[in-house]
Amino acid sequence: MQITFTHKKKKPEASVSGPSEVKLYAVPTSYSDDGYYLAAWSSGDYEPVPSCAVNDAELLAHLAVEGNDQGELAMREIFCAQGVKYAAN
Repeated sequence: MQITFTHKKKKPEASVSGPSEVKLYAVPTSYSDDGYYLAAWSSGDYEPVPSCAVNDAELLAHLAVEGNDQGELAMREIFCAQGVKYAAN
């Protein structure tokens, strides 16, 4: 599943292939050229986090990707900041 976020005319993307979680952070451009850190990890794995200062990273979105009995994936919104949109392709 391809997930595209939209925030301030930018479109960071994440790709997941099974049950997982995805978080989008706003970070300083000195840490990431586009100003975003996108973390995607499988269920049971350690969560990757930005290595910039904690106060410099702002959580913009947190999604869970869950599977059903038929093997289909669906997104569940845990958190989404104002001005952030997302869609699955």
